[in-house]
Amino acid sequence: MLSKLEAVWLACAVDCDGHVGMKLQQSKRKGKNYEYALPLLGFSNTSNPMARQFGKLIESKVHPLKEVYPYEKKKINRTSTSGTRKIKSLLEQIIPHMIAKRKRAEFVLAFCNHKLSAPGDHRKGRSDRLDKDLEWFREYQELFPSHKRNRREDPP
Repeated sequence: MLSKLEAVWLACAVDCDGHVGMKLQQSKRKGKNYEYALPLLGFSNTSNPMARQFGKLIESKVHPLKEVYPYEKKKINRTSTSGTRKIKSLLEQIIPHMIAKRKRAEFVLAFCNHKLSAPGDHRKGRSDRLDKDLEWFREYQELFPSHKRNRREDPP
């Protein structure tokens, strides 16, 4: 549970340099390819202390990366999580303080609630669950078109 100050700080960080959304994950099991949608909450910044604070609050490690273009000489510190339960808990606490990415966060929270309330074991690749998750992902892409780059059938 975050304190009020931590929740406000996290909401501000997500609104500024963070990202909240969904991504398409691919896996192969027993010779079959599966695609499924995951919620995503993360942060990237050149400031290592800010990234470490964000990582501490979301309980995730910080990974320093060297960007290729256009910031060739800058190190970017990136941290993110895709744990559905963790993201649901964090979003419930920070959404009241968000401004810029509030609608996107509300959609991702609704997806997390759907994913956690649906019957069946998603990790075993049940096709009915996968189809519903992909429908949520397609709706997410329609509502927030800047994130269509995650879709395989229309590469940039």
